[in-house]
Amino acid sequence: MKKITLLLFIALLPSLCFAQKVTSKVDDFTGEKVITTSWERIYSGGMTGKNQTHIRLRYEGGIDFLELRLYTDCVASCKKGQEILLKTDNGIVKLENIEYTLTGPGDWSPSNINSKLGIYLVCTCTDITRLANESVSKMRITLSDGYRDIELKNKDSTKLQSLVKAFQSYK
Repeated sequence: MKKITLLLFIALLPSLCFAQKVTSKVDDFTGEKVITTSWERIYSGGMTGKNQTHIRLRYEGGIDFLELRLYTDCVASCKKGQEILLKTDNGIVKLENIEYTLTGPGDWSPSNINSKLGIYLVCTCTDITRLANESVSKMRITLSDGYRDIELKNKDSTKLQSLVKAFQSYK
């Protein structure tokens, strides 16, 4: 019996470790539903951590937001209205940055544990349902110093799909 329990625990451990958290609450002032997912790292940046990317989803005021935190370690900005492109199996999903954003110390990390420069982008997405059903292979984030093409591994793309599906289950 102990062996079966141990084997079951070991088999379920990966799913417990990578479980995305979704919170849903009602705003006290507007009475509207607000849904937020946990931050998930979808690109590690390799040995240097360059372009390490975290992502989360938020629904507020009837609008879907996709929030990105990107490690840049250099001064850069992103214009209001700048498109962020996600390449999927079936085409391109476009996000739009909602405000002018400048890099800041610790902005790349959700916990702000590091003072290296990063950028925090809040984007709108009208095609979020596509991300639940299509695999994202590449992201293009355009900043003032040029664009960054970030290739996602299959496991990171799957993590993004799971995050979107969990987010949609609360809507």
